[in-house]
Amino acid sequence: MPSLIIGPSMSWLDDALINNIRQDAPELQIIKAQYKEFPDGESYIRLPVEALDPDETVILQTLSPPQDRSFIQLLQIIDAALNLGADKIAVFTPYMAYARQDKVFLKGEPISIRLLLTSIYAAGARFLFTIDIHNPDSLSLFPGKSYNLMPMHLAIKPLVGERSNKDIMIIAPDKGALQRAKMTAEAFGFEYDYLDKQRDRITGEVIIDDRGISVKNRTVVIIDDIISTGGTIALATKKLYAKGARDVYVACSHALLVGDSYVKIKSSGVKEIFSLNTLPPKPGVTYIDAITWSVKRILESL
Repeated sequence: MPSLIIGPSMSWLDDALINNIRQDAPELQIIKAQYKEFPDGESYIRLPVEALDPDETVILQTLSPPQDRSFIQLLQIIDAALNLGADKIAVFTPYMAYARQDKVFLKGEPISIRLLLTSIYAAGARFLFTIDIHNPDSLSLFPGKSYNLMPMHLAIKPLVGERSNKDIMIIAPDKGALQRAKMTAEAFGFEYDYLDKQRDRITGEVIIDDRGISVKNRTVVIIDDIISTGGTIALATKKLYAKGARDVYVACSHALLVGDSYVKIKSSGVKEIFSLNTLPPKPGVTYIDAITWSVKRILESL
């Protein structure tokens, strides 16, 4: 019997979503990891079962803030699963922390994502799944088999059907996000384009060039992987409204939304923020279920 272990960082998953997973895989044993913190701050993990099937064990643990704790918990769950007889272990981290630390920018820095991926393998996992990792090439650093799931099309489904294909335009906030915008747009036959973002290496100031794209009287959806501080999204939104956009929406895979980022984005004129449910929910964001979709495909591929 395959098992799905739900880690502490996913404790916000409600019964309705878990039931959706069960409907797709009725044979799946779903286990919620027990967690507590010792007085000195150390993490404690226990899996409340007598044994695990050696064939298929999927560990669902997103690496949400505090990222270091989520990561340690993941390693503890892998070890606990091995102790209970699991052999074929797949890790599913909807949000992969440290993915933006994928190279040495200044001499003396670590490649942090390499450390995470090799540690997951060293702990005992041989399969790794994540959603829309910042740089897909980073997964080559994982010694086992790795998969980058791309359910971004789900994030804009609430807008599909309400407007014609000629009305909606998908925009990447920079050229690096163009492929993501292209994949999302082509799923529904929408037009797509990108803005040009430049960052001053001295001051850190971001400048956005609209490249002369035409968005007049269009409904525009800005597509990105991670929204953290919201600065780029706010600047892009203002630029698009200045170009004549009628409405601007935002859709992302990972809504980190640190600090006052939500207020910053909404103040720029964004009508609504859509996000895949890869991280704990935050007020004001419309979440689209990508966990059920992903678990189904993970089980099919193992």
